Amino acid sequence: MAGENYFPCFATVDDRPCMFSTVNGPSSIVSPKRGGIISPMLPDLQMNDQLRLRKPHPCGSYEWKVIRLGADIGLECKGCQHRVMLTRRELTKRMKVNLTQQERDKAPDSIENKDHSGTL
Repeated sequence: MAGENYFPCFATVDDRPCMFSTVNGPSSIVSPKRGGIISPMLPDLQMNDQLRLRKPHPCGSYEWKVIRLGADIGLECKGCQHRVMLTRRELTKRMKVNLTQQERDKAPDSIENKDHSGTL
């Protein structure tokens, strides 16, 4: 564990503070007592986010829309409008990418370019 970067966090395991490790990825939490990964961070979602899951729905679509947020996440298939409920943990395992988050990350760049392209 020498040479690894750790950052304090507010999570606890057995009433002991944990540390974030950059070695196991930015979303890993490492217990100082056990030295292993505790759990990955759960996805940050918003209503109407467009998600791509790892396996296709029987209708053939990989894309889903977030329709409910809470302990369970409600999803609607973009292909056939079938609705399912998944726990956040299960969604973390099945989700490949948040398409809406990618658009949000790209949006500030395009806004800055539009602001600076004005005429003199």
